[in-house]
Amino acid sequence: MSVKHAFVSQKADGQDASVVRPSDWNAEHLVEGIVGEKGDKGDQGIQGETGIQGPKGDTGEQGIQGIQGEPGGIGDKGPPGDKGLTGDAGADGSPGATGDKGPTGDTGANGSPGATGDEGPVGDKGLTGDTGATGSPGSPGTTGDKGPTGDKGATGDKGATGDKGATGDQGLAGSAADCWPVGSIFIGVVDTNPATLLGVGTWAAFGTGRVLIGINSGDADFDTVKETGGSKTSTPDAHAGTAVGNHAAAATDAASAGASKRGTTTDTLTQAAHTHQTPVLSHGITQPSNHAAMSIVQPYIVVYMWERTA
Repeated sequence: MSVKHAFVSQKADGQDASVVRPSDWNAEHLVEGIVGEKGDKGDQGIQGETGIQGPKGDTGEQGIQGIQGEPGGIGDKGPPGDKGLTGDAGADGSPGATGDKGPTGDTGANGSPGATGDEGPVGDKGLTGDTGATGSPGSPGTTGDKGPTGDKGATGDKGATGDKGATGDQGLAGSAADCWPVGSIFIGVVDTNPATLLGVGTWAAFGTGRVLIGINSGDADFDTVKETGGSKTSTPDAHAGTAVGNHAAAATDAASAGASKRGTTTDTLTQAAHTHQTPVLSHGITQPSNHAAMSIVQPYIVVYMWERTA
């Protein structure tokens, strides 16, 4: 008859074959012999004395790892970690709506008027004239001096502002025709006729190639409207002068009537008559040529100018 343990060991066999190994435990065991009928249960024998404890056996090999237990419960919350670095600032939010306007405060009371200055003294009364015959009355007495003006009283507090008056009727709408009447000058930097830009009037090009100047009744060049003049260039006048001609110089004859001494001689010498020849002196002047024309144009900027003619 074979028997087998109900528990099966999962541990591997060790190297020592002289001991019972897990595979020996797991194998089927053969029990030989005739099995008789089961006899009656005998009386329990007297418990023998406890034997002497045998020596400690060798440490068995490590058993098979048990099944993993259920996970433990959640541990207590740990202490807070250190504060992280500050993140970049977020974008600005949209501005909030404007709050309602608060009520207007009560108007302050009017200040008291300043005190009236003292009245100046009355001047002396003039003398009364003698009573004449029933004729012209006497002359009136002189007027007394005016008394000094009293100090100005303190200015009272400003009174409350009165209610705003009703808004007047809106005036008539303006028009381009009123802004640019006939005779007006329109200046622009586009070549579109003002009749198209403004929608009014007849316009003609004005002042082509010329600058504007204000009228001056005291200057004959600028005393008439639309008078023109001036030039872009100017040529200076040539130099004027008279050339000097050639001239001659004359020499005067001279003779010595006396004697002169030369060296250590005592002889008297008479100087012979002679003349001096002076050459004719010539002078010439080159007349300067005419000047070339030079520009006299002032700094400028070009625009379109139009005159309203109708």
